[in-house]
Amino acid sequence: MGTDNIIANYEMFYDVNAGHDRRVADIAGHKAAIATATGDEKNRLNVELLGMQQTCRDLVTRYNAESAKINKNLFKANNLPSELDLNSCN
Repeated sequence: MGTDNIIANYEMFYDVNAGHDRRVADIAGHKAAIATATGDEKNRLNVELLGMQQTCRDLVTRYNAESAKINKNLFKANNLPSELDLNSCN
């Protein structure tokens, strides 16, 4: 429980949460672009969207797994969610 470890764990929760929020916004933007796209462009955007959703789910899974660990959860700030919603990636 060295100082560097405590800080790294504390920052990890902020970083993963911020990455999740950014990815959710990216997904929303891509969905809007898909709504107006056609043909090959629509297909390309759909493939990109699937990738974004997968990375979002990876972030949620990582955050929730770390949050469930008692030795990591101690270092999570009170203003962060206890867990992230996997459905936010859809």
